[in-house]
Amino acid sequence: IQLWHAVPTKQIGLIKKNSLIKEGEYPLIKRILDKIKGAYCKYDVFNSTSKNLISTTFSEAFDADRFISFGYPRNDVLFSNGNEKYMISTDQCSIGKIISNKYNNLRLVLYAPTFRKHKRETYPPLNTLKLSDFCKENNIFFLIKHHYRPDSIAKFGEQDLSSIIYYDNECDIYPILSNIDLIITDY
Repeated sequence: IQLWHAVPTKQIGLIKKNSLIKEGEYPLIKRILDKIKGAYCKYDVFNSTSKNLISTTFSEAFDADRFISFGYPRNDVLFSNGNEKYMISTDQCSIGKIISNKYNNLRLVLYAPTFRKHKRETYPPLNTLKLSDFCKENNIFFLIKHHYRPDSIAKFGEQDLSSIIYYDNECDIYPILSNIDLIITDY
């Protein structure tokens, strides 16, 4: 059973493999290694978020006996209506501030950059003082949630940045996404 994790924005699966073959960029050693790893195998069931994605992409990208559209279990929390069981592993301190600022009619903006393993550079620096001033002038509460990585612990130091918070990068952010007005991300 293949529980696909995202909406494809690039070539995937058999589509990518066939493109590499056509371009002569799929050498024998890579084909052998892919076979050993079980790449491009046949699935009994492939899960997607929509029938449209099945017909436009997944049915060409994957070999499966059945394609179903059940959505992604990960997204069930978005429709949970405040069910407490979804609050496990969340940043309770940040959530309190988020709810308070939402109640005070501030616009909530989430900045959630992705960390890519193959890149060694760090996130682009933010001028947090300038950003904080902008947020105060525009009734914005700015939330920063870095992609999980154990060595990424951001701190503000002694600066007073009451309109910006860091959400713990090791905690689950999904339970509060329905409160966010704008998401800036490359997920």
